[in-house]
Amino acid sequence: ARKELNYVAKVLSEDAKNYHAWTHRQWILRAVDSEDFWKAEMEFSHKLIIQDVRNNSAWNQRWFASHRGLQKPLDDDNAQKEADYAINGAKLDPYNESPWRYLIGLVREVPSLASKYETKAAEVRQVLVNANRDADTCANLTSARIDLLEMMGDDESLKQAI
Repeated sequence: ARKELNYVAKVLSEDAKNYHAWTHRQWILRAVDSEDFWKAEMEFSHKLIIQDVRNNSAWNQRWFASHRGLQKPLDDDNAQKEADYAINGAKLDPYNESPWRYLIGLVREVPSLASKYETKAAEVRQVLVNANRDADTCANLTSARIDLLEMMGDDESLKQAI
């Protein structure tokens, strides 16, 4: 399995968004279903995200690996670690949709994180302000904040979301 994963990694090094390679990689991981392989896949997806934070396929693979092939929702601690990872990814490029959708998916699994990560999402605005960019034009940040405010569900958050 490692030999085959190495081969697929080589394919992805030439075309990091090759859907067929990603699908094959997921099939291998599901077939092996080993904690060592899942952890290695988290590192692999991280490496590709760092190379290209806009690689939605790598973000998708991180979701797949963190959820052990979509078999297990994350517990609160791991969801929080992954939510922090998403926020850090969003700080690298607030205009990139991938980390924001990753974050929203995590918070949907663990709704108690909504308030904390709405605050952290609001703090990402400062990245844009520091870069002399208009934070109000960052549609993905705005969309994520609205989703988080709606998930919070209290009257004040719902008013703010509107």
